[in-house]
Amino acid sequence: MNKKDFLLEYKLMKSTDTYIEFDGVDHSEDGSYDFASMSIDSLDLRDHPEEVLKAAEKRWSQTRKLLLVYTTEIKSTGLNKILFNTLNTSAVPAAPGLFFFFKDSDLAEIFQFNIHCGDKDETKEDVLVYLALARIKNESVLSSMPQILKDKVTGHLGNNIRAIAESRKLLAVMGQPGKVKELCEKTEMGMQDDEALWIHTSLIKELDPALRVYIGCSAFFYGDPASADIIKIHKKSSKITYYLYDDFENKLLPEMHDRIKVDLSRQKMDHFDHRSHRKPEVVYFKERFVSPHNSRYGEWKDFSNHLLEKGYEPDGIHIEQNRSLKEILNSFCA
Repeated sequence: MNKKDFLLEYKLMKSTDTYIEFDGVDHSEDGSYDFASMSIDSLDLRDHPEEVLKAAEKRWSQTRKLLLVYTTEIKSTGLNKILFNTLNTSAVPAAPGLFFFFKDSDLAEIFQFNIHCGDKDETKEDVLVYLALARIKNESVLSSMPQILKDKVTGHLGNNIRAIAESRKLLAVMGQPGKVKELCEKTEMGMQDDEALWIHTSLIKELDPALRVYIGCSAFFYGDPASADIIKIHKKSSKITYYLYDDFENKLLPEMHDRIKVDLSRQKMDHFDHRSHRKPEVVYFKERFVSPHNSRYGEWKDFSNHLLEKGYEPDGIHIEQNRSLKEILNSFCA
């Protein structure tokens, strides 16, 4: 199962508000699977850790490669505290509330590579971003990474000495004061104001490599940025906020469901659940955040023009859902 399939499974789980128990294909004679999954309630994690541990041990014994854990707890701290000693591996955040426990450290590293480089053919910039981020966590990562990744690094960046030098240079760029703000303001994609750059996560790979490394640092806490819809890069603080909506791709006025803020300076992540708000907020003028080459750009632009004709202006990113907006949406879709 590749990264795209995992994220589709994750988005299905989020859209239905249910945790899905499933097992990987390739069932073997011993009854094990390539991967297995389980769900853990954060209250059970706190109040009944022994039961959680027992269930995790059982699922862990049933998988050869990977255990997926769905949980209402979006941070890995609690999971690691309970499960690390038993599973002998740390939780890898894949998306908010979705964590991977790998039996093979090589697979874990390849998953991290795919987060930053994608499932398709990687570019030199992709590999450089991956290596810079990998060296933040482990400076000697080149000596321990799987051979398939070593080949990609040397194939794109030359020998190890040159690869390390280039990754070090990229990290040094991000250490310069005001560099995030400068790079954001040079970006011609997305929508920005004095405070932040807002961009659809599908465009992250087109950003400056140094800015991608900055976003990648937040992925250590959040998981794969592709699991979100819009990302907000704060210009004046070391924060990155991820926004998840109710079917962003197919709805013209999707409601905001989750807002997750990563504070890099404090190494802290906060989750804000907007589903229960009495007056839900929707994102509008959606074409501002995507490339004109996006297959839905024309439709979204047409609807935005319809909003303008009805007196709405793109003041901000979100607006409270109201009867007028619903009527405008219905008239446009009629």
